[in-house]
Amino acid sequence: MEQKTPLTLHLPTMGTLIYLDSWLAIVAKEAGEPVQTRDSSLKTVVQELRANLGDSRLQPVHRIDQPVSGAVIFARSGEIFSTIHGAIGRGELHRAYLAVVSTPPEPAQGVLRDHLMVPGDSGASGPRTRRTRVVHSDTEGSRQAVLRYETLGRSDHHTVILVELETGRHHQIRAQLAHRGWHVVGDALYGARRPMRDRSIALHAWYVSVPHPVLPDRITCTADLPATALWKGVGRLL
Repeated sequence: MEQKTPLTLHLPTMGTLIYLDSWLAIVAKEAGEPVQTRDSSLKTVVQELRANLGDSRLQPVHRIDQPVSGAVIFARSGEIFSTIHGAIGRGELHRAYLAVVSTPPEPAQGVLRDHLMVPGDSGASGPRTRRTRVVHSDTEGSRQAVLRYETLGRSDHHTVILVELETGRHHQIRAQLAHRGWHVVGDALYGARRPMRDRSIALHAWYVSVPHPVLPDRITCTADLPATALWKGVGRLL
């Protein structure tokens, strides 16, 4: 019988398998672990998942940054990969993140619309860098980026916001929030005061929902918050 229901299966070092069937898998990855990389010396989530499931065809249909934790969808064949990518192109993949920022957003909720220049893009905006930059809308090679955000809770030092992506640009959340001075805690690359000791950042891919590529269902999963002091505090604010 096909496995169609969410499950919890801990991978040895890199996260938790939270959904599995014959066509796709969803993993809640740990912060600091790369989903996939060209550096052959690094162990990746996709390598570990392939080894544990005995399925060499597995490939991620989207990615989250290495210092970010949370849910990632994997296709179990090239055909399924293409089907899910089609759903992404039609805006049918829904993703929500939890971000901890050092400065309370003002207003407390809203929509951010920017144009971004991502690393590796060509254009007349200057030298390439590791950072995605917010640029003027008429900048050659820039791409539009849209997200929605809502403040969920505040403490003396931190604010927790829910972020829903309408587009999926490289480092989009980190760049758009930092541009307004709402730096993600620990994200020194984008201007946070200090990095985390474990080199993670306070950004978690909390929720993912996608039409099933074969069955007449929508698959929806949430990834548990990391078991760190910061995220335990976040849990108390939600």
